[in-house]
Amino acid sequence: MGKDHLSRKLAVILHADVVGSTSLVQKNETIAHRRIQAAFNQFSKTIEVYGGVALEIRGDALVAEFSRASDAVSAALLFQQQNHHSNTSMGDDIRPTLRIGISLGEVVIADGTVTGEGIVLAQRLEQIAEAGGIVVQGTISETVPSRLGFQFDSLGEVQLKGFTRPIRAFVVGLADEATIPEPEAAVGSRNSDKKVSFSATTAWLSGIGLMALVVLLGVLAWHPAKDESATELPPLPPGPRFAVMPFEPGDPVSNGLTEDLIESLSKFSTLLVFPKIATKTLHKEGADCESIREALGANFILSGSVRRQESRLRVNVSLVNAIDCSQLWVEKFDRELTTNNLFSTTDEIVSKIASITGSAATGYESIADVIRTNNPQNLDVYDCVLSAQWYYDSLQEQDHKKARDCLEWAVEQEPGYAEAQRLLASLYMDETKDGLEHRYPDSLERAKRHLENAERIMPDSDGVFYKKALLVYLTECDGYDNFYAAANKAIKLNPNNSTLVGDIGNHIGYSGKYERGLALLERVKQLNPRHPKWVYILPMLNSYRIGDYPAAVSYYQKMGPGLANHPMIKTLLAATYARQGEISKAQETINQIIENHPRFEDDPRQPFLARRMEPKLIESVMEGLRAADYDVPPM
Repeated sequence: MGKDHLSRKLAVILHADVVGSTSLVQKNETIAHRRIQAAFNQFSKTIEVYGGVALEIRGDALVAEFSRASDAVSAALLFQQQNHHSNTSMGDDIRPTLRIGISLGEVVIADGTVTGEGIVLAQRLEQIAEAGGIVVQGTISETVPSRLGFQFDSLGEVQLKGFTRPIRAFVVGLADEATIPEPEAAVGSRNSDKKVSFSATTAWLSGIGLMALVVLLGVLAWHPAKDESATELPPLPPGPRFAVMPFEPGDPVSNGLTEDLIESLSKFSTLLVFPKIATKTLHKEGADCESIREALGANFILSGSVRRQESRLRVNVSLVNAIDCSQLWVEKFDRELTTNNLFSTTDEIVSKIASITGSAATGYESIADVIRTNNPQNLDVYDCVLSAQWYYDSLQEQDHKKARDCLEWAVEQEPGYAEAQRLLASLYMDETKDGLEHRYPDSLERAKRHLENAERIMPDSDGVFYKKALLVYLTECDGYDNFYAAANKAIKLNPNNSTLVGDIGNHIGYSGKYERGLALLERVKQLNPRHPKWVYILPMLNSYRIGDYPAAVSYYQKMGPGLANHPMIKTLLAATYARQGEISKAQETINQIIENHPRFEDDPRQPFLARRMEPKLIESVMEGLRAADYDVPPM
């Protein structure tokens, strides 16, 4: 692929950020969200009046471009004045206060997207401003005419993160008795045709215009389809592709931080975040930046480590621009080890990434929409939940028992922790679906109660609706309409969760809607170039169903050893071999199933029946076993 055409220009960049946005959200999420948005809307209007263009509103940050430094300073001063008056009129302490940085520098334009060091510099200057204050680059102070009445107080030469040389910085205000200059009449609309999406790091939104965004948001409205099993999927996220590498050392806490970051970042509609399964193998292989970029097509790579040392929590984070492998951000967090500090650290990382990458710039999310709001208070409970998630990596029956024991304890300790409720429900469902040992005869009823609890706590959780859909699938025998409704709700809540989309796709296929299920599995491949091997289960089943036995064997061979040993898949393989006349292979496969899964002989139909597959298909598989001289018990 040829290099993008590059052009350059000189621009004045303004970067603004809300001070303590996380603490505002924690006081009252709805009010904080509304007031932050109102502040940014007001600032955008002020910017436009002074001839600037608000290029991004990122949830808790804003980026704007001006042609003249005096216009940028005037807009910043007027807004801070307006916002101060607005905040003092509020009867509570949920008051969004902004810091502002302004820089002058050359920016690079590549296919309609603007990047450049000047953007990063404006952000760094904003970070050293006081709440409600404005800090500008020395060049800005020299560019603005002295007659305008601005006052610049020197901070001296400051060393800013990411810059090798010190930068001269000034706090800007109004001189005594001076007033903010009026905007020039002809300036207001001169940049109205320049609304280009900015990124502080790499070009990722080229080719997306206002009409495309309108279409995207229209698709996200989720118009109901005639087919009850189908929900229209939005286009893939148009923004950067983000690889969160597994944090070291790979213990439950570092794994939990990795999962939490992936979960939160994936809620940005413009950001494609690869699931951990996509990066896990690369991490084990010691892949470098270039290898990760080539394997996934990633634009950004986040990595780090977590250490628990006595009563301290130490988290190191590094964000890399995968396009040129340059480091964009490094941070060290050293705090007292508490659950609040653990989760607030995650939220701060997400907020910073959103600020740097512009993840929410063209979506509709704020930071308040994506950060976790339901967290445990007990570190042991959190450790238990993280350890229980390992079962889904191993799928070993002994790990299922350990996870179940731990989660039953965790739910007793903290019944208000939705993730513990959801995971325990999932394990109870697996007992039926995978023929595992039941602790209670009413495991599905227990699963239902735990999911109801989780839904009361987190009514808009995609993970809860995902498991709710599967529970409905397992328990309702008079059709699939309720399953389709819950499945569509889960996909609507997070269409970029590849595990959710894929598992639901498999079950939609099991229900008889093979075309729709296979389409959802294709979506998984789009979301994750290193997709999990279970995307081949439904294609294998469908190939057997239509009599394309060589294709069924081919799909089986693409599965990893753990998945390929699953009793349902192995049974299907034995029937496939028998249908092809390879009786000895079929018999050998059956013997392997019996050796590894003793309950197979009691009822080889069980995995298929648990997934409510068509009786005709199940009996076709049983006929395949009989063709291999296996004595299938009667129904």
